[in-house]
This record gives sequence, C-alpha cells and structure tokens, in this order.
Amino acid sequence: MTGFNAAQLQAIEHKDGPMIVVAGPGSGKTTVLTHRIAHLIDACHVQPGSILVITFTRAAAQEMEYRFRRLNGSHDGRSPVRKDGPDVCFGTFHSFFLKILQEYASGQGRRGKYRIAEPKEALSALRRAAEKNDRSAADTSDYYDYVLHQIGRIKNGLECSDPKISKLRYLYDDEMSRRGLIDFDDMLVRCLELIKKEPAVLEGLRMRFRYIMVDEFQDINPVQFEILQLISGPRNNLFVVGDDDQSIYAFRGSDPSIMLSFKTYYPDSAFLRLTENYRSSRSIVRASAKLIRHNKRRYSKRLTAARDRGSRPVFRQYADPWEEAAAVLEDISGLPDGKDAAVLYRTHKAGSEIGRMYSEVMDDAAESGAGHDRRHGKEPIALREALRGKKIHLMTFHAAKGLEFDTVYIIRAEEEITPGKAKDPRDKERFFEHIEEERRIFYVAMTRAKDHLQISCARSRQGRKCRRSRFMREAAGLLGGGII
Repeated sequence: MTGFNAAQLQAIEHKDGPMIVVAGPGSGKTTVLTHRIAHLIDACHVQPGSILVITFTRAAAQEMEYRFRRLNGSHDGRSPVRKDGPDVCFGTFHSFFLKILQEYASGQGRRGKYRIAEPKEALSALRRAAEKNDRSAADTSDYYDYVLHQIGRIKNGLECSDPKISKLRYLYDDEMSRRGLIDFDDMLVRCLELIKKEPAVLEGLRMRFRYIMVDEFQDINPVQFEILQLISGPRNNLFVVGDDDQSIYAFRGSDPSIMLSFKTYYPDSAFLRLTENYRSSRSIVRASAKLIRHNKRRYSKRLTAARDRGSRPVFRQYADPWEEAAAVLEDISGLPDGKDAAVLYRTHKAGSEIGRMYSEVMDDAAESGAGHDRRHGKEPIALREALRGKKIHLMTFHAAKGLEFDTVYIIRAEEEITPGKAKDPRDKERFFEHIEEERRIFYVAMTRAKDHLQISCARSRQGRKCRRSRFMREAAGLLGGGII
C-alpha cells in the first residue's frame, strides 16, 4: 500500500485482537476504516459478511459504505463486493440493534414487530403518563423534553436524582407499551437484555460478526459498549476509532471515559495515534492544539499539519453584535468563487437571532444605495448570492461536527455563551467536567476550518458589557496575543 503514513498503515493492516485508534481532526480516519475493510477481505481472506461497521449517524454510515464500495471498484458506490454471500454490514447503533430485536424477538427465533416512536408520539405518551400521575399537570413542552432526556439518561445507566422523574419513567414506559411503541433507549436496553438472557442469540451474533469496527467511538454510552463487548467476545476483534477531544454529546449520555479506559477493558489491545492533520493549515492546527491542551482528562497528542497553506487565525473584538455581523458578511462577500464558508455559533437560540440579524444587515446595505458603505458591506447583492448559493453555512458547533469548510467564522465567543453557564458552579467536579466539555465543543468548531479561521466577540450586548471567552484567549495565546 502506498500513500499512507506509518500510523495509518499500521492501523489498516491490523487483523486480530482489539485495537484503539485515537484519530485527531482531519487525520484520515474514514480512509483508514475503509482501507482496513478492504485489507481484511483482500489480503486476510475474511468473508465480507462477517464484518460489521457501526457509527452514530445514518449519513456517516452511508458515506463510509459509499467510499468503501468505490474503493472496491463500484462506479456507483452501491454494488456489493461479492454476490456469492452476505456483504459487509454498515449501519448505525440504532439500526443495528433494532435489527437484532426484530430478528430474535424473545430469543425464540420469532420475528418481533417493534416500532420506534416518533418524537411527537413519545411526547404524547409522556403527557398522558403525567396526567395519570397528576390530573392537574400542565407543564410546558420544554419541561416534557427535559423529562424525556432525563428518562433516557436513566435507561442508559446515568444518574437522575429527581424522584418525580423516576416515577414518571415507569408510567411513561407503561403508556408506550400500551401503544405498542418503544423509544431509542428502550431499544438499546431491550437488546442488551435479549443477548444476556438468550445464549443462542448471542452465539449466533458472535458467529456472524467476527470483526467489528466502530467509528466515532468517543460518543459511545455504557449500554452500547456493553453490547459490543458481548458480541465481540471472546475473539475481541474490536477495532475502534475516535477522538476523545471531540466528545461533545454528554447531554445524550455519551461517556468519553469509556474511550479513555479502553486499555483497562482490553489490556492486550493495540494502541495508535493518528496525529497528522490533512485538513487544516499549520497555524489553525497549532491554535486549536493550544486550546485543547488546557483539558486534563484526555489522551496526550502531538498534533501536526501536513499542509502549510492558509492564513493565521484572526481574533477580533467588535463594539456590538451588529458590527460583528456586518464585518463578517462584508468579509464573506469578498471570498473567491468556489470557496465555501461557515458561520458557527454555540446554541440554536443564537441561530435564529443571527439569521434575522444578517438579513437586516443586508437590508441596511441594500438601502445604502450602490452599497459602497464599508460598514454595511460593499456588495449587498453579492452577500445575498453568497447566502443563497450552501457558499456560506450558518450552523451550531454541534451541527458542524464531521464537516469542513475553506473559511470558518466563530462568532459570539463570549463568556456565558461559550462556555455556557454551568448549572451549579459550586460543584467543583461537575463544573470541571462542564468546562472541559465546552472546550471540546469549541475545539470541534475551530477544527472545521481548512484555510482561514476568524474568532470574534462583542464588547457589549443589549447594553451589557461582555467578556471575551476564555477559549478565545487560550487559542490566541500561542500566537502572541493579537486580539484586534
């Protein structure tokens, strides 16, 4: 094999036994995964149908399958590798576990009919359960969303100290069962119970899937990991890839400590770091590495860049959000054709405000006549075309995960926005975990940039003085200050 660095090649050629690959941003982990599948089939003569590849989103699973099939000569990215037996199985955790339940209901080989509830159906069941508990219940949708989230945490083995929610959990489960529905967390728990209680089911899965590969391993939760441990044993041909620095889904129950403790679970596992970034310029890699090194609970990494093209990150402070919006839009209007950009912000709430603000700024620019006012943007029409033509993308830090852009603008980099407020800053342990999670989220946003990165904040917002985010200061520190 050619075109791979030494660490990538070692990962691709690994065959038996557990391995953990800690893959930094832009280090080619998808390439490693797809080439390892091909290596198992072509060089190690592993049957395609005995390989299971799992990730967390349908889009990621489809992209990996497409790239693998193209690698193996499929021009459309859909044709099977072989036609004389089962093919490689690509899927999400949810789709794979649902398939297990449907094929092995009650462990008797009968096909079961499980229907995953739509969000509105789960909400309806919870409302009904709350009414049974208290006929005067009239809580808001936000409260019910919170309760569903907490119920999910309980089902995934996480803490919930609210006794009211614990009681609602059982009433909710009864109501869901009465309607013939299960939610995603039910699916995981039932799947775990099934393979624990039915040895024949577990043995069948072990015989079928002899090589298991997991992408985005940093996002796994305890129930998912226990299922994987059971299915992959006793061979333990479990190959996991992820980046603990990009673990940003604690609110969904993901537990980065599982990845950090992989060697504890599998003392004989091979360990590799992929630290060469092929996406971002050297200065962006250096600034993001400076930021994330402030986290204590992580694998140490010496991140490097394979390319030097691109400008140094720019750190700016504006008078207010309006000046920030106008300046960013003006900058975007001058981007070369064929280049894309993303404006990233921390919360969904900010997204709706930013969308309205950008629209108003462009309206102001249009009203300025020919649009020569530098403050409002020199080309209002160009701005509108940039927004209309996915050239610019407005999204949260979380939504940007897994994506990359030529230019990235991180806006509203202010304390109490990023990092957001802690629920109880007096609890030192939880506050520490909160800040580390928030720093990882900011790191993900920074590492979406390929060539250019700008991070900005406002001096005041709605008449209140703002403080620059500590993350802005940490990232800028390596570059010798330089907040303009």
